[in-house]
Amino acid sequence: MNLDRTNNKEIIQALPHKVPFIMVDELLYMDANKTIAKLFITEDNVFSKNGFFQEPGIMEHVAQSTALRPTLEAAEVQQDAPLGYFAAIKNFKLYELPPVNSVIETTSENVVVVKTAIKVNTRSTCNGKLICESEMLFYLNS
Repeated sequence: MNLDRTNNKEIIQALPHKVPFIMVDELLYMDANKTIAKLFITEDNVFSKNGFFQEPGIMEHVAQSTALRPTLEAAEVQQDAPLGYFAAIKNFKLYELPPVNSVIETTSENVVVVKTAIKVNTRSTCNGKLICESEMLFYLNS
């Protein structure tokens, strides 16, 4: 599996979510501490309303973008993906809703990793403009 650019088919197979709740189209970059993923927002997306991608969809996209790293790392070594649980979302700041037919890109960076607890900072952009940022804490059930 190419972990630098992962296509939608591989993401759908890796994530525990099912269509229509897949909120990541492509993995753009991944290393031990950073993940960058994107989503093309369609009008028929379950979180699109009145021409805009709504806050719950943005939060789900951010969460799935963050969860991609441990999920795909497990797939790379042919292990079952660990179940992840988001324990906290802190300082979630939403600056604007992205319009349908645009791309949202999220960067998730590890801040602290202690065994199976991971704190990340996230930033989401649309057309190069910051639309959202947050801190998240999640646990992996290994």
